[in-house]
Amino acid sequence: MTTVRKEIRIDATSAAVWNVRSDFGSPHTWAPEVKHAVLLGGIDRGEGCERSCAVSGLGTITERAIAWKEGEGFELAIEGAPMMSKVRSTWAIRAEGGVSVVRAEVEYETRYGLLGAMIGVSLMRLMMSRTLGRTVRGLKQYVESGGAAEAGEASAA
Repeated sequence: MTTVRKEIRIDATSAAVWNVRSDFGSPHTWAPEVKHAVLLGGIDRGEGCERSCAVSGLGTITERAIAWKEGEGFELAIEGAPMMSKVRSTWAIRAEGGVSVVRAEVEYETRYGLLGAMIGVSLMRLMMSRTLGRTVRGLKQYVESGGAAEAGEASAA
């Protein structure tokens, strides 16, 4: 599996960051790469909640919370991402010296054997790193200023 990690400091309480990040039906309000999101089923937070997201560069994916620790973080299983057979995303939030530190991680396996592995190590890793970087910066901007980042506004990490 290939892993991409990003960490960012946000000038806000961990409760304020969690309030935005745990609103499972609204990532499109703060994540510049998410163009639209819809909750699936009747659960809107906690383990088992599920959503469909239209994501720039990935198309429509489905995310399901497979672990959830209220106020601290969660793990998502992601389906429908092109060229990837297994995708997991983990988010954690912690207070540190008057700010919040958000750590986001995506682990994935590519399809198509050796060719997929070569693409996964180079092109896919670069794309996932940029996307995850824009996402954590969008969260920071949204929480600190109350306004969502534009896709082009949150430049690459």
